[in-house]
Amino acid sequence: NKKNVGKKVHYNYLLNGIIYCSHCGRQMVGKKRIASGDNSYKCKGKIYPNNLCEDSRAINIYKLETFIIKHLFESKELEKHLMELPVKENDYTKLLKELKEQKTKFNSLDKKLKHQLELLNDPELCDDNVKKEYITTKKLVESQKNLLNDLEDKVAFSKNYSPKENIKKVLSEYVSTLEFADVKKLIHSIIEWVKIEQIKEEGKMGNFFINIKYRGFDEISTFFTNWSAVKWYWISRYRSLAYTREQLEEDRELAIALFEKNGIVMNDDYINELKLQGFTDEEIDRQNPWSSNYVGSESSSSKHSVITIKEEDIINFN
Repeated sequence: NKKNVGKKVHYNYLLNGIIYCSHCGRQMVGKKRIASGDNSYKCKGKIYPNNLCEDSRAINIYKLETFIIKHLFESKELEKHLMELPVKENDYTKLLKELKEQKTKFNSLDKKLKHQLELLNDPELCDDNVKKEYITTKKLVESQKNLLNDLEDKVAFSKNYSPKENIKKVLSEYVSTLEFADVKKLIHSIIEWVKIEQIKEEGKMGNFFINIKYRGFDEISTFFTNWSAVKWYWISRYRSLAYTREQLEEDRELAIALFEKNGIVMNDDYINELKLQGFTDEEIDRQNPWSSNYVGSESSSSKHSVITIKEEDIINFN
């Protein structure tokens, strides 16, 4: 017999859909249970009856969400930092190409569907197989149409999308009185993903490392907090290439020194070896420190600032 559990209670989770476990790569999801006092984001690989991710540990919903809001909207440091960064290449051209390919696929399916419809209307040719094929193709056409609509929206959005203008706009729209849905929309428009890693030493509660990737930028910020999640330390920033002329020249000087130290000569033999490893001419040129197209190296830099969460700061949308 089905157990009568009454109406299911709905809870709000700001980060569902963009938060992941660094240990296994699975999504983390908010779980609130009044009876057990459980209020945490958990790895899907850890949620009962699963035990697929041994290393992950749940993190308090309200403290994590409050930290995210403070980091994005209340601290002016992030806006200043992102405004100084270059933006990554727009996906517009790539999306446009994909849209063209999917339109061709849609036209082919649509043509096939029309042909099958003609067969259906012909008593001499119509049979069960024709009917089944028509139903299958019709579903594919509908699915393809939805995909095209989604791609067209993405193309329209990316054509004029500016990450920096988006940051300014979103940050200016935030006020503490906003409803949950509005705050979630703002957060998801700034953050591409959040990844949580827990490091636990024997006999200790453990610490969390939180990596945040911002939409439209290559930048990844790393924060550290302990199990109490009261103080959040911004400990490092990652960049995939040099942002300034000074960084570029520093990277170039270091790269040349490493080449010379390891006896590497950027000649045809070395370039061909890189190509065999799957690198393109453009990629090789961008990482050649003697080239005018050199873009610098991946780098992490230290950053020391802290966000403190007091009891009265806690934000609860449930």
